[in-house]
Amino acid sequence: AGDCVAVHDFVKEGLPEWPEMVGSGFDSGIFMSARLSLLSREFATRHGSALVPLVDLCNHSATPAAHQSWDLQGDAMVITAVRDLEAGEELLITYGLTSNPMLLRTYGFVLPPGIEPAWTVSFPVSELIDICGPGPRKELEDRFLPLLEFQLTTAGVVDFLSDAMAACARGGGDGALLLRQLVTSKMEEYEPCPKHSKEEAFSVPTRTATAPKKEQTARQVSWEEVPIGSGKVGVPHGFYAALLECMDECGVSHAAIMGCPLKKNWSEFETRRARTWCGFRPRIGIRPTDRSANFGNEIQWRGLGKLILRFSEVTNLTVGSVPYPGHPALNGIMHEAQRRNLPVMIQHNACSESTKPYKYGFEYTGELEEMLQAYDDVNVLWVDAGIYVRGQWAGYKEELARLMKGNKNLYISITPTVLKLQKIASKDLLEIAEMYPDHVMLGSSTIGTFKDAGSNPAADSGARTGKYKKDWELMKKWAGQLSRETYKKVTFTNAFHLFKHRADNEKFDGGKSFENKITYTSAHQVRTVSSKLHNMENAKQKDYEPPAEKNRMLSGMTDGKLMHDGEIKHVVIDTHLHMLDFLHKSSGTRKILQAMDGCGVEKAVLIGMPCCKKWSKDEPEQPLYYQDDNGQCYFYSYSDQMVADAWMALPDDKRCRFAPVMAGFNPTDINAIAHVERMWDKYPGLWRGLGEVMCRHDDLTMLLQDDECPVINHMAMRPLYEFCIKHDLNCLVHHNADRTAEEESDDHYEYLWEVEQVLTTFPDLKLVWLGFVVVVGQGVLFSCFRLFETSPF
Repeated sequence: AGDCVAVHDFVKEGLPEWPEMVGSGFDSGIFMSARLSLLSREFATRHGSALVPLVDLCNHSATPAAHQSWDLQGDAMVITAVRDLEAGEELLITYGLTSNPMLLRTYGFVLPPGIEPAWTVSFPVSELIDICGPGPRKELEDRFLPLLEFQLTTAGVVDFLSDAMAACARGGGDGALLLRQLVTSKMEEYEPCPKHSKEEAFSVPTRTATAPKKEQTARQVSWEEVPIGSGKVGVPHGFYAALLECMDECGVSHAAIMGCPLKKNWSEFETRRARTWCGFRPRIGIRPTDRSANFGNEIQWRGLGKLILRFSEVTNLTVGSVPYPGHPALNGIMHEAQRRNLPVMIQHNACSESTKPYKYGFEYTGELEEMLQAYDDVNVLWVDAGIYVRGQWAGYKEELARLMKGNKNLYISITPTVLKLQKIASKDLLEIAEMYPDHVMLGSSTIGTFKDAGSNPAADSGARTGKYKKDWELMKKWAGQLSRETYKKVTFTNAFHLFKHRADNEKFDGGKSFENKITYTSAHQVRTVSSKLHNMENAKQKDYEPPAEKNRMLSGMTDGKLMHDGEIKHVVIDTHLHMLDFLHKSSGTRKILQAMDGCGVEKAVLIGMPCCKKWSKDEPEQPLYYQDDNGQCYFYSYSDQMVADAWMALPDDKRCRFAPVMAGFNPTDINAIAHVERMWDKYPGLWRGLGEVMCRHDDLTMLLQDDECPVINHMAMRPLYEFCIKHDLNCLVHHNADRTAEEESDDHYEYLWEVEQVLTTFPDLKLVWLGFVVVVGQGVLFSCFRLFETSPF
């Protein structure tokens, strides 16, 4: 506004004929109105700005059907549909998902209050400074100008608000309490005027198509029902109406509704993202600011969760220490649940992903049981009952029954995931439900979008297939086999009682028992091997035992020479022989050569192991394989030195049976070529190639300490490929062709193009693609035939 007045005065003083040109009535106010009208309708172009009258005819909507943008090359405005359009449908665009005051101030129109996408309130920072204490006041005055406008929005926490609350905390104040005090003081200004109706209060021109009556009714949300979103994204208006409609269609009368504590980052290399547990960080627990912000309001919370503890890829893709039931931060969460009389929902695997013979037990149930017994007055709902897609499950029915019998505060939810995986057969789940009818309930697996997306391609794919309805059809079919009394408890009564509102615990001791539990947990952070777990020493001894009959060595080869009348009929070359495991242990080259003779292997590519498995303080026992627990892996360059030492120690007649390769480098490190050149110069004539370079490798990729995903077409791999071409070397790369988590096969392999790009860019490269069929299945062969025809594998 100040600029408009200044421009008006400047032009008026510089043009003596101004009154004759525009008339005496054209004052600064009219000029400012005309200028703002122009600014609100111009579009950014390479000419600076331009008016596009045709686009300006389109009405605004918070859920537009089209997106407008200026094409710099074509020097034209382009309107693109963002969903399917029906003949005769009005073309709606968006001027931004903002509140009515902002729309009015910027564009001169508002939306009907029922479909307003966000609500905002603005005031100068000075009002915030006036009500805070001396310490916070100094921090706020140093950080912000007093006349700077401060804006709150229901769309989420803006950066300005985060900075202001952080400044208040640095000054010794409580940011959450200060914010609440400010908002309370401003509420009187926003009380509706008793002389005017709600419709009269919004008698401002609207710039939106008239919504159907049913849609407007569904979007009428009272203040108490407005949800606070995660990060900067809020739950859209109409969500709860759509959810209730879906619940009615499926015969679901009540539901425990929860958010998702994680947000998946979409980027080129799928970098890890720090998590929060529904608003509190796993390594901090519930802080005082969390407590005042979440519990000190009108919402009647019915539980804490879902807390994601050990949960396969989700745990591996987040940073920080591994969350587990004995973590000190979880003590704080359980302490708060005890104080508030709230149940806690957890997602926690019963066992690791490993399928190795020595990982035969359920190593993560012991730590869960310790937590249940330490907080025996806190009810815990174990989502999926610890079941997930991998692991070993023989005997789990008995283990689950034992846990439920010994822990009266343990409840389990039977979900579509559990019923589909059949790790415990459906009939066995029925037996458990009949044995413990008061501790079993149902829960769907649908996330986020519940209504059929119809013509909206941006909606969740699960919703387009009616996933929520399918979930309940599957669960009701299973529950229909229960006895009548158990059916009522499992489908309704148990959950109704678990999540009903309760007053705070009057017998809460103020934290004394909590301190005792913290002391106990801290003293047992570094845990020894539990008797309930595996005999690791015995497992190690098994490595030295003679093989079983089915794995015994065949006769017919000695020192790589095929003998007559032996059991071995064909000689082969092993192109993928790891001398080292993930702890960089080895049986030695002598035993490797004996095993090769016993299998008819004349020669082998001798590979080390570029990654080493870390034994984390959060894991109860030493891992032997990268999938044994949630501990991270790291690149270990000494692996190449161990391969070189082993090969150099062999006599010449044994050396000729091995082709050593190296890969002890990080594929995302542009300086990795320095390690390769150093080892090449140190042992001239020894190396026959690079490998096994670990790029996309399912769980291993997610366990790497680095935040950058190694991919076959990474820029750091380019100098390595050039090195191989220069020295006529092979390059062995492990790179998955597809994602590891796909509910249904779509015959599309997400990462195949990355391999194709390398082959196209480096046509002279001798690339050995390791593990592509084993990881993704036989279907990828059809897509690979095209690569075989055009590329020199």
